[in-house]
Amino acid sequence: MSVDPIVIILIVLAVALVAGGATYALVRSRRNKALPPGKPRPGIDYTPGVGDDATEPRDTQRRGVQDVGLPGAGTAVLEPGETVE
Repeated sequence: MSVDPIVIILIVLAVALVAGGATYALVRSRRNKALPPGKPRPGIDYTPGVGDDATEPRDTQRRGVQDVGLPGAGTAVLEPGETVE
């Protein structure tokens, strides 16, 4: 008793189709799992309230290098023409 080659081809195609469908379903189910929700962002996820904005406004004046006191520098100022000995 011999099996017709067409029957073998149809069986192989059916097995391949079932295996492909199972693989697709498995990959699709893993891809759809949502990530845990992150930390809510004020102004984007909800309207900000009191205490939500801890940063300084952009238009705040910033201190320059000349305003910062250096440790051990004291308050001595040289007049033009004076030298340090």
